[in-house]
Order: sequence, then C-alpha cells, then structure tokens
Amino acid sequence: MNLNKVEDDLEFKKVKSMAAEYCHTESGMQYCMQLSPSTNEEVLLFDLHCVKEYTESFKNLSIPGFQAEEIQLEIARLKIPGSVLEAEGILNILSLNKGINYLIQFLVKQEEIYPHLLKRLNHIEPTKTVIDLIEGIFDSHGEVKSSASPTLSSIRRKMGGLRKEIERNFLAELAKYRNAGMLDDTKESYINGRRVLTVPSEFKRRVKGTLFGTSNSGKLSYIEPASNVALNNELAYLQQEERDEIYRILKALCDDLREHVEQLELWQVALVDWDTIQARAKLANQMNATFPTYHKEPTVELIDAYHPLLMLENKASYTPTLPQSIHLDGDKRILVISGPNAGGKSITLKTIGLLQIMFQSGMLIPAQPHSKVSLFNHILTDIGDNQSIENKLSTYSYRLQNMKHFLDVADYRTLFLIDEFGTGSDPELGGALAEVFFEELYHRDSIGVITTHYANIKILADRLPHAINASMLFNKETLEPLFKLSIGQPGSSFTFEVAEKNNIPKHLIEDAKQRVESGKLKLDESIASLHEEKNKLSAQIHDLAGQQRKIAEQGSDFDFRREEYEFKLLRLQQTQQEHNDYINYGKRLKELLDSYNGKNIKKVIAEFVKQLKIEFTKRQTAPKPQKPKLAPIEKQKSKLDLLVNQPVKPTKPLEKGDKVVIDQGEEVGIVDEIKGKKAFVIFGSLRTQVDVKRLNLPQKKKKR
Repeated sequence: MNLNKVEDDLEFKKVKSMAAEYCHTESGMQYCMQLSPSTNEEVLLFDLHCVKEYTESFKNLSIPGFQAEEIQLEIARLKIPGSVLEAEGILNILSLNKGINYLIQFLVKQEEIYPHLLKRLNHIEPTKTVIDLIEGIFDSHGEVKSSASPTLSSIRRKMGGLRKEIERNFLAELAKYRNAGMLDDTKESYINGRRVLTVPSEFKRRVKGTLFGTSNSGKLSYIEPASNVALNNELAYLQQEERDEIYRILKALCDDLREHVEQLELWQVALVDWDTIQARAKLANQMNATFPTYHKEPTVELIDAYHPLLMLENKASYTPTLPQSIHLDGDKRILVISGPNAGGKSITLKTIGLLQIMFQSGMLIPAQPHSKVSLFNHILTDIGDNQSIENKLSTYSYRLQNMKHFLDVADYRTLFLIDEFGTGSDPELGGALAEVFFEELYHRDSIGVITTHYANIKILADRLPHAINASMLFNKETLEPLFKLSIGQPGSSFTFEVAEKNNIPKHLIEDAKQRVESGKLKLDESIASLHEEKNKLSAQIHDLAGQQRKIAEQGSDFDFRREEYEFKLLRLQQTQQEHNDYINYGKRLKELLDSYNGKNIKKVIAEFVKQLKIEFTKRQTAPKPQKPKLAPIEKQKSKLDLLVNQPVKPTKPLEKGDKVVIDQGEEVGIVDEIKGKKAFVIFGSLRTQVDVKRLNLPQKKKKR
C-alpha cells in the first residue's frame, strides 16, 4: 500500500503528530511520527494491550513517571576507547538506571493489574552495579565527592585552608581601608573569580596590592590586597590540580561504565519504547479511546465510532459530535453510501479508514469496546481531488491509475475506501466503468466503503447479495443534513432541494427539473420521499417506545401499590380479629364480675375455672393451623432483640404449599395456586394474587 497517500487521505499524520506531542524524548517523537500499519498480529496485539493497561492507569493505580533524559550520545562516546563523559551525561545514566529499577519494582508488585507492561520490561534485570559506581563518585548534588580519591581529598583540604586564610586577610584589609575612608560605597567586588577592594581611583596608589582593572568611567579601581596575591595564585594552582584529578577520576569511572554499554543500550531502548506507550495512552485518554474486540476474519464492526480529529475539534468548541455505527464482514462486504453533499458521507468513510489504520499502528480507537476490528494486508484509499500538475494527470486519469493499483493488489484481506466513486468523466461512461470496477472488487471478496451519487451503483449494490446500500439522512423540510447513517437503502442527492436552500431562483430549478430524464427524476424523488417517510416512522417508533415504557412503569407502580394496600388490609383484618377476641374475653369476665355479690366467691371462681378449662380444651383439641396468621404490626424493639428476616429468590419453580414472602414484606404466606406468571397466596384469612417474580423464600431469623 502507498502509505504516504493513505496517511494523507485519512489525515493519519495529524493523529501521529498529536501522539508525538505527549512524548518526553526526541527519539520517542520520531518513533510516533513513523508509526505505520502492521500486519504482525502478535506484536500488534501486545502493543495494544500495553497501551490499554497504561490508559487504565489514569483512572486506577497510577504508574510512576519515567522521564529520564536519553543517553544515546553517552553510549556513542563510551564506545570510543579512552573517552570521558561530562558529569551531566554520567548523571543522566544514573537517573535512567534508578528510574527503570523503580518502574520494574512497581510493575512486579502490580503484576495482576499490568501484566503486559511488566512483560514489556521482562528482558531487563534491575541492577545497582552502575548506580553504585556513579554514587561512589558523585554526591546527591551532582558534585564529585572529596572521597572519590585520596589525592582529591588532600587538594580540597589545602584549598579549604587557603580560602580561610584569604578570607581573614581580606576582611582585615577591608576594615583597614574602610576606616581610612579609601573605599567606595560598594567596598568590594569580584574580578575573574578573585575578591578585590573597590577603591576610588584617586586613592589607588595608597592601597597596597595588585590592580585588576577599572570601571568603565575610570572613577573606580579594583585592587587585590597584597597579602592575598600569593595566596590566590596558589589557590589557582590547586584548582587546576583539582580539575586534573576530577578528570582522572571521571576517566576511570567511564572505563568502568564502558563494560556496561550493552546494559545502557537496553535502558535507552526501553526509555524510548516506554515513552511511546505512555504517549499513545495519553492520546487515547484524551479521545476516550478503547481496545475493540479483535476478530481474525476480515471484519469492520464499529459501534458508536467517532472521527478523532472531528471529535476533538468539536470538543474544543463545545459542539456535539454524532457517532456512527458500521458493520462489514464476509456476508456484507461492500457498503455504498449515498446522500446529499455536505451530509457526512466523506467523514463517515474517513472515520472507518482512520480508525482502521490507527488500530493497525498500535493505537486505541474512539469506539465502543465491543466493536470488532481485524487486520488487513492492504488499506487502499481514493479520496479527494488528486489532480497532478507535475505529471500532467487530470483528476480522472489519476483516479484510473489509482483504480488499476486497487485491482492489482485487492484480495479478501483488503479494505478499500473510495470517495465520489466514478466521478471525473462523462456520467454515463464513467458510471459504466465504475460499475465494472465495483463488480471486480466485489468478486475479489474485498471489504470496502464507497460514496457515490450514481444511480447505477446504488442499483448494483441493491442487486448484489454481499453489498448493501446506506444513506446519510436529510431533513427535507428544513433542508438540513442530519449527519446520521441509515443502513439498508440508498439516499437521494437532494440536488434541487440543496439548490433551493442556496437561493437559486425557483424558475431555474424548475427548468432544470424538466431537462432531467423523467425516470431519474422520479427515482430521486422516490428515494427522497422514502427518506422522509423513514424519518417520520423512526420518530413515531421512538415516541411509541417511550409511551410503552411509561405504561409499563405505571403498570408496575399500580401492582406495587395494589399489593401494598392488600397488605395493609390484611393487617387491619388481623388486628380486628385480635380485638374481637379481647372483647369476647372481656364480656365473659364482666359477666363473672356482675354475678359476684360478695358472698358467692366459690361459685364465681368455679365458673371462672370452668371457662378456663373450656378454652384450654378448645386449644388442645383444635387442629394445628395449616396457614400461619400474619405477624402483628411490629412494635419498637431494642437493638439486642431486633430480628431481621432475610428473604432469598427461589432456586426452583414455586409449588403449592411453599412458604413465601413478598418483596419488601415480612409476612409469611402459603402458596395456594399458581397460574402462569400469577400466584395465589394465603395470608391469614385473606387469599390474594401476586406476580411470581415478587415472591421470595423466607430465611431463618437471625439476630442482627
């Protein structure tokens, strides 16, 4: 495939540039700009899993930042025998070694969350050998330690003593000449690293020392006190010795590092590789991209897919972007999209191509994760006006050459995308040739998307069993495109409607209509009418679905309230029955009280005992109740005595005689009869009808 052309047609270079902007290394940026579609399934899917895991880290457990400097120049110098690195380069190696050790340790601990990212660094063993070498020489501030060598330690001790002596001498001279009034207000300064007195030029001959220079105006002279001249010269010699010793130490260190060059090369590669993974992950996070389902057979099933550049552009301007859903596979291989200009045909086609090339380049795509994507050996595009002045090719000649390339390489693992198929020549002749090309690509079992205004291509797509028409919807009343793809029927170009919208005089439009062949005009009008009817039908279906949901919700609410009222009635009936028993017992007790006259106590007691025996006998001889009474209305209980009845859903169909409770209820009832989805349950003395779905099995009571 001509990658440059495909990338230009689909604007993939813009996407790569966006990913490159997230890179921290120059090599990472170059790598991102060189991303291209791969057909290596194993490597590609591994890359995508890594990008997915890194993307998920933004919402879960964050991965430590790994932003060390590249060390490719240091590696190149170390390969030269006897070369010595600058301190900055050595410290870059130290930082990279520490960073990669920390990253590997983190991934080992989080292997369950980031298995692919850990595997990506499995070839690198964490090591402190290089760290120990460098930290043995440099301190935490990046300076060579005095302990790096006995010679350096001795030199710095001498330098320290000299500096103290120089400081004492200077302060003494400063106080002396200040008291004598021979110093300027600034009193002192530094010239070439040496501390000097600032003396008005008229006093310079009265100050003992070495003249280091004068101010631009000549009014001030800078003099080093005589007592420090020899000391500063000696200090300068020691500083040179220090530099020579540091160079010798760094040379020895570089000789040691040279033995670890292969290790350093692994770190450099890992740094750039990790940089590109995190960059692609950050881009995916920006566009809410996902890892679609991989399908081995040629398939393009995009669900709620967005063109990433359009989506990000609209997002910046707070403009909504409409997603598209497309399904192409071995059964429906070619999609022919028609409809008015500026209705979204081209952007839909480009969305399919751009997401495919992104996926095959190791990038996540802005579509639902249950979308299906496979690998194609060839991605072919014919988009836009590619007229070539240099090659003296017209648009049509260029498109013919492009089509020849299509026919040379197209097979069942080819995805082709053709915008404005057949244009650039005489409509009838060009349409006939386009029809032939269409059939040839169809017989190659290629998968593709075509946008066209040609009626014969729409008719051919309808006739071929593995092709399908689609259209971009258009509101005929407002003359505005809806930017929605409708699968299953061709679309009208709305030529005259669009012309009317653009204020073309009506008499010209009517004149044009009369010049069009009646068959073509009727076909276009029929398609337009069909679109309008479909839009109305879709709106009616949407309204009907809303009404059905509302009715279902109201019905469910009615059933719930009805059952709630039935329970309240059951409770009232139970309470009334209990109150009736209390009234009867009270009446009998009152009769006994009324019969007592103060003398017949034995007779009254005998009658009371008789009544007790009668009640006791009734309870002993009465059959045990098969249907439990409703529990009394719950009274306030202490926390220790509070009991909880936890119902569970039945694991098998309910049968007559099963004990049940209703959702959000506590009363236990007995199933008396089941009819379809309804059950008749007896609670106490009341028999009620309940949905089977609302019945649960009561569990044993447990203390809370």
